[in-house]
Amino acid sequence: MEPLINKTMEETGIDRSIPKVAIIGAFGVLTAGAFGFFLNLFIEGNSSAGSAAGFLGIGFLAVFLLQTLFLKSEKIVNLVLLSESFGISVFFFSRFSPAILIAWSLLLLFFWNASRSGRRELDNRLKISFFQIDKQTTHKAITALAIFVSIIYASADGLAKNGISEKGLEVFLKPAEPLIQKLEISDFSLQMTVFQLADSIIAKQANALPASLKNEAVNKALAGLKDQASGYGINFKNNDTILKVIQNYINKQLEKIPEQIKVVIPFGFGLLIFLTIKGFGFIIRWLVAIPAYILYQLSLVTGFSRLALESRTREIIILK
Repeated sequence: MEPLINKTMEETGIDRSIPKVAIIGAFGVLTAGAFGFFLNLFIEGNSSAGSAAGFLGIGFLAVFLLQTLFLKSEKIVNLVLLSESFGISVFFFSRFSPAILIAWSLLLLFFWNASRSGRRELDNRLKISFFQIDKQTTHKAITALAIFVSIIYASADGLAKNGISEKGLEVFLKPAEPLIQKLEISDFSLQMTVFQLADSIIAKQANALPASLKNEAVNKALAGLKDQASGYGINFKNNDTILKVIQNYINKQLEKIPEQIKVVIPFGFGLLIFLTIKGFGFIIRWLVAIPAYILYQLSLVTGFSRLALESRTREIIILK
């Protein structure tokens, strides 16, 4: 009689191919390090690094999920998780502080919890359900990265002491540029001066004006803008950038806050970043799960991995 399932019986909890384990671990550490590198560039003000950081973050989470499925030895898993958390954090150690240490510690703790949750889900099922394991693992891994990014970002800027920096503010506001360009001013940039902004607005409204009349209209618009802004405590020069004007206004408002309350400002800022990332958690999870599932199926088709039945022995108590 033919067996119902054509799968061999395997001993549980053993990694049988050390080279393949090493490949999976190496991919995890490399993608983690690359994500940390570009995240550091992004936080330092290189807005173009944001896309690379996002792409590599999703790539790392996909590898992290596959690790949960493929790696069995607890010692190997813990070593890989330690290496990955260090790979993400190492680029921030140049400005080492208690906040950096806390961010790294929480990252490792939540990675361990995410991996453990996925393994528990895998062990409790008679048949592997990829997306149930993904749900348990990826959701908590996203939380780990969200906590890390929020702590790093808030602590890097020194809000409580020095106010928000120009670079830090640019990173936070940069995603709004394309929206403004699409809806209002096609050449809008945070680095354009107030004069250039007024010139763009006038050019849009009165295209056919002679140069002399156009300059007069720009100067009148600037004068009116300054009068309106002064009512809100905003003062600027014509050659100040939009970013500089916003930065000065925010920092003046921060100066008015009592010292006792200033201490909690970085926490509030970090919480805002955390909630923003978590708000996109559902989308991020599927961006991770789909490529991870494709790689999982490819691993089965190519023979990199295979499904098998595990054999277990355990003690039981019987009445004689």
